[in-house]
Amino acid sequence: VGTTLSLDGAATPSASAPVGTTIANTTWNFGDATPTTTGTSTSHTFNTTGSFNVTFTADDSLGSNNTITRVVR
Repeated sequence: VGTTLSLDGAATPSASAPVGTTIANTTWNFGDATPTTTGTSTSHTFNTTGSFNVTFTADDSLGSNNTITRVVR
């Protein structure tokens, strides 16, 4: 509780995406009912104990997205 985590995500379009496709948006969801944040790097402080599903999502300029989730305890 009260420990701040620094998180770094990276995103590139799929190799099969058309040339010129870019990453349009990235978001972090911390699984603790706090607002999501945007950007590839962020920090977050969990104010309660427990396990949290932290999710990083990248949306490309064609509307496709990819998500990865990790459990933080």
